[in-house]
Amino acid sequence: MEATLPDTEIWTYALANELVILTKDADFYTWSVVTELIPKIIQFRLGNQTLAGLRTYFDQYWPLLTELIEIHSLVIAYPNRVDVVI
Repeated sequence: MEATLPDTEIWTYALANELVILTKDADFYTWSVVTELIPKIIQFRLGNQTLAGLRTYFDQYWPLLTELIEIHSLVIAYPNRVDVVI
């Protein structure tokens, strides 16, 4: 059986330890736009991807994602672009 943490625990842990949350979950996006103090978040809105498609995506966009999350708090990754929200 796989253990999972509630989103609130993930949020709190990431914030306390200065970690980046990588997620497909829209809850983190919603919380980030209504909360003053937020951890760094990269939300992936890539839809259904094959493993090969994900590898191609990350080969192309990972350097940009890591660069942007260093100076911003919320980055949204789409199939053909990356948006900075906060």
